[in-house]
Amino acid sequence: MRYFRIAFWGILMCVTFICQYHPPEPSYMAVNGRIIEDFIPDIVEEAEVIEPEEEPVPEPEILEQYRELYETNNDMIGFLYLTEEYQYPVLQRIEDQNYYAYRNFLGEEDKEGCIFANRYTELGKSGVSLLYGHTLKSGRMFASLKKYQDADYFEEHRIIRLDTLYEEMQYEVMAVVLTSLHEDFKYYEYVGNLTEDDFNEWKSGLAPYIVRGTVAGLEYGDVICEFSCCAYHKADGRLVVVLKAI
Repeated sequence: MRYFRIAFWGILMCVTFICQYHPPEPSYMAVNGRIIEDFIPDIVEEAEVIEPEEEPVPEPEILEQYRELYETNNDMIGFLYLTEEYQYPVLQRIEDQNYYAYRNFLGEEDKEGCIFANRYTELGKSGVSLLYGHTLKSGRMFASLKKYQDADYFEEHRIIRLDTLYEEMQYEVMAVVLTSLHEDFKYYEYVGNLTEDDFNEWKSGLAPYIVRGTVAGLEYGDVICEFSCCAYHKADGRLVVVLKAI
């Protein structure tokens, strides 16, 4: 009887404890759309996202033969080997396009000027670059371009070297154009990385003024350059030689 009473009271105490125990409410947290009970932040941590490091783009190296010239004047963007006799640095000042029209390489006043680029020119890149130079009686600058109107000279002097600061490049003379500043078609408005529509408009607009060669074979995406100088067939005349990188 004594053992029965002990067992009875033991069972009663256990039942009472169980009835009075209230387990804590579980905590919930959404992880990737699923409900996780009893999520413990200080044990399960969110994975650290490590962004991949971008490889630095190396700066192109200036060709050794142009380093000293570029250090003297960093407006220099290239070098033109027009003939064996006439070879010139090419300059560009975007904020003042005509700065070198009557200044020399050192920026000093000089009526002869320099070969200089249209502000939208990206020399050596896809699109149309435009270089200017004077037509001088001495034969310097772009005076020799008028010879390309002659069929024999055109065929015998098709290849011209025109380097950027970073790359030696050769161009082929494709066409010779005679126009003026008063024509409806303004060739100098089509410079830089043109849209395909603008490129086709440039080609078709230039065609009626071609006196030697053709631009029919030029395609969108080609690296093209124009040499422009004064011509005297009409008021404010311009002679333009069209070249393509090869």
